[in-house]
Amino acid sequence: MAVSVNKVYQTVLRLCNKEKRGFLTPKEFNLFADTAQMDIFEQYFFDLSQHQRRSGNTTEHSDPRDIIEDKIAYFKVWANTNNGSVSSNFGDVDLQSLFSDLYRLSSVRVRYVSSPVFMNMADDDFVLAEELDGDRDYFLYGNGKKSSFNVKRPIFFKYNNQNELKIKIRPFPDPVEDKIRINYIRRPKRPISTYVVYADRPYYNATAADHQDFELHSSEYNNLVNKILMMAGVTIGSQAIAQAAAAEDNKSIQQEKL
Repeated sequence: MAVSVNKVYQTVLRLCNKEKRGFLTPKEFNLFADTAQMDIFEQYFFDLSQHQRRSGNTTEHSDPRDIIEDKIAYFKVWANTNNGSVSSNFGDVDLQSLFSDLYRLSSVRVRYVSSPVFMNMADDDFVLAEELDGDRDYFLYGNGKKSSFNVKRPIFFKYNNQNELKIKIRPFPDPVEDKIRINYIRRPKRPISTYVVYADRPYYNATAADHQDFELHSSEYNNLVNKILMMAGVTIGSQAIAQAAAAEDNKSIQQEKL
């Protein structure tokens, strides 16, 4: 599944050194690597939205939507939270404190253990909470007779507090007894090409504790190389490298969108 960070680095070095323009240090590469990985990762969601507007196909393993969803699936996380993760007064959950790798919230499920409604249900039965617009829908749901939220029909909305993403759940879950299941998409781990310096030269060290390969699908190898080359070309002063990499990157994007 993963792409070797050293394989990408060595490929980039070989292509850069063709013109003897200079040396791309591991430190520079690591900075470019994270930018390239996130650029590709974030593009998945734009591409998925675009393909969802089109009709798919029934050919096995070739539907663009399925391909993108498979790539995203690797980053999906289900996490149960309880006992202190919920504010005792307001039903708030601080997502970024709980999940430092959170990229995008997918769904929220609640199990009101303290409610008699759940007494005869299995321990893994959770109710899907409906996401609302906090400014527009929250008070309408709270005051409407037919649309009012309850333990069988919980709601939540997202809001930002001091640059931290939080959600508010209604009815308020009990902070001790009730359980919440958060389904989210995590951020890919930052790729790091680790090395040791010997005779003033860096040498790859795969055994370092902070070593990290790219987490993207193996099919993204060429895309990673092209994107890093575009940035490297600017750094080492080679317009030819940057332009060639950009042309390859654009060609790859056009092929994926066909």
